[in-house]
Amino acid sequence: AVSSQIAANGQVSEVAPTALTAPECFLMCAMRFLANIVSCSHYMPDEEANEAIAAMRSETISSSGDRRVITSRGDTIIDRVAIQTIVQTVWFDFFTEDRLRQLADVSIKHFMILSAERLDEWEADPESFVITESQRNVDDDLAACAQNLYLSLVESKAGKPIIAPLVVTMLGDIGSQLNAAKIEAGEVTADAGNRNVLLWNSIYTAAGLSVNVLIECEGFEIDTWFEKTLVPCLASILQGRNKVNVLPVLRHRLVWLICCIAHCISDTKTALQVLVSIINNEPSSLNDVAVRLGAVEALTSILNVHYDLIDEFYHLLEIIISSLYRLVNDCTEINTRAQSLSCISLLLFHVVASGRKVDYATANAAVQPLPALWEVATDQNILLRRDVLSILSGVGLAVGRTQVGHLYPIVLPMINSSLDPSCQDRDVCLVEDVLALWLNLLRLATSYELHWESLFSRVKDILEQDLEHLKILMLITEGYILLGGASFLNAHYSTLQNTLILVVGQTKPRGAAYTALVFEALLRTFPVEGGTLLLRGGIMRTMLSSCALNYQNNSACEPERVIVLYLTAIARSLLGNPALLDETLPITSTSNEGVTLSYGPRELIHMYIVMFKGIESNSNGALHKKLWLLLMLSLLPPTPSPTVYSTHLLQMMDQLLEICLSVLAHQPASSNPEPYDVGFDSEEETIETGKDAYRAMLDVEAKKDITNTADVQSAFQLKMAGLASTLGNDVYQHILSTVEPVILQQLERIVNQTS
Repeated sequence: AVSSQIAANGQVSEVAPTALTAPECFLMCAMRFLANIVSCSHYMPDEEANEAIAAMRSETISSSGDRRVITSRGDTIIDRVAIQTIVQTVWFDFFTEDRLRQLADVSIKHFMILSAERLDEWEADPESFVITESQRNVDDDLAACAQNLYLSLVESKAGKPIIAPLVVTMLGDIGSQLNAAKIEAGEVTADAGNRNVLLWNSIYTAAGLSVNVLIECEGFEIDTWFEKTLVPCLASILQGRNKVNVLPVLRHRLVWLICCIAHCISDTKTALQVLVSIINNEPSSLNDVAVRLGAVEALTSILNVHYDLIDEFYHLLEIIISSLYRLVNDCTEINTRAQSLSCISLLLFHVVASGRKVDYATANAAVQPLPALWEVATDQNILLRRDVLSILSGVGLAVGRTQVGHLYPIVLPMINSSLDPSCQDRDVCLVEDVLALWLNLLRLATSYELHWESLFSRVKDILEQDLEHLKILMLITEGYILLGGASFLNAHYSTLQNTLILVVGQTKPRGAAYTALVFEALLRTFPVEGGTLLLRGGIMRTMLSSCALNYQNNSACEPERVIVLYLTAIARSLLGNPALLDETLPITSTSNEGVTLSYGPRELIHMYIVMFKGIESNSNGALHKKLWLLLMLSLLPPTPSPTVYSTHLLQMMDQLLEICLSVLAHQPASSNPEPYDVGFDSEEETIETGKDAYRAMLDVEAKKDITNTADVQSAFQLKMAGLASTLGNDVYQHILSTVEPVILQQLERIVNQTS
């Protein structure tokens, strides 16, 4: 079929036919068939990799000794000889070396040549041409079929050692490549028109498609070819004198080729400089939308692979960003506009990753066009708002905490309208991105100002719809408490309460872990006020009820890791106000057998003691243990006022002192646990947004936490000394008699050694 096509058309034409004829439709079928044969593992000459032989081996032998395999046409009998015969036919009789070369050569030099029809489309609308090129497929495009066939052949085990050197030899013809570049640049006149230009466009297409195969080819050095051929050709074109309306075919293809080889070249500095000059439209002639979009794609590819190029573009950042926005305005399709906007986000990411900041002019260049883009990004263009949000987030990180406030007048209204349930142009697909930006700016903020307050109600609005975004909403709520403190609590007491009512007891364990961040932020700084908030909202009763179910071994209870979080929140509340639950406990429930069960102060204290040993030995475990032990010690006599827990603690003194020994023996007296952390779940993505600023804020709060200001050993010694004077020596000695002597001896030795 291929030979017949060449014979009918004679020599390779300047451009391929503009419309598919019946023979060409047959050719497409033939190319697809050959590509499928080459790529199919059932035809592999290597028996170890041949799936047909593997399938045969896996089948059982029938009573007649036949091997049957299920095929698309039913059962069939196959054997090794039959498979070897087919493989021989395919790879040795049909795909001979000469035929492999012929197929590759005709695919590249004939069928992959840009057609007159595609050139006309390019000239009429470069942006549409780029989009069409990216959507071509083997079902209805002859050139796409040729590319697919070529790639299948060059990547095959038999074709690679034959076709790869063939393409390398083509690329070694430096003179022809420079001549084609000079033709496009207008430096020389071509007798055969643009035939040489179109031919090299096709060869470069093949090279880009198979670059990973070519770089393994002996004698081909990609860095040398890039330096000695690609760069000079592109430089010749960019500096050419051609000012007439000539399509920048090679200019576009060479830029695309840089995108293909970005991961395997060393001289990324030169590549980046060339791409930046094209994006900035220097020189302005012939850098049409297609070429500039190609440069953006190549720049994105380089930045995604190489992270050490900040010095090469940092001083040009304002100009590059402005040029990218001009390209956005020159495009009309969402995909091409998003491509440039994503590149701006990536540039800002590199700035942030390098630890540098952007100046006011650069930040203004990045932000100034965004409000207008946001307003026009509606209906089918709504997803462009995602890129707007990404750029704003990058700018926030790049300007730093002292300057991020300049973004608030632009960003906060966007966040508010995007999360407003009544807003007609609200898009649920953007909620996660909007929340990420909100969290980013919140963590970067240095002070709690009025403009933050009106936004917080959106947390409750979203949770009332569903709990899909619970994780990031809890992080935002935590951020508000850390940043706003008492001011936030005074303004949003009821909103915070209603938010927790929607969440506590309604989530999976992972959701409860994020809710615990809010408990920690609230109760660490405001144990009394926070405990009252939880009690009045019914949240405390919900947690106590869950603890009661667990204590009573009810199958409906939440997992123990959630109960530990609830007990820690209760402990913080009782440390602030020991009488907080006096009117709430006991809680009664009915067992499955219809028996009324009570969960009161005794059961709560017993639960702390029983579950203490089961707490995991990690940073969170150390925090939980210290809080629980500080609570139990604080409830021992003497106390400022009598508590409902003291009697029960004294009755469990042997277990309490055993816990004290386990803590004091394995934990230095001066050690302080790390702040609570949700950790990492392998099934979810971590949220790194503004992490450094968040950790800094958290460290400041942690220094004021009771787990850092209180010492377990000092609390133990004070309580034991006060216990004897409060209870009297006889009662005190009676209580100590319930404790194992060895525990008392070890505790005494630890205390004396420390003293």
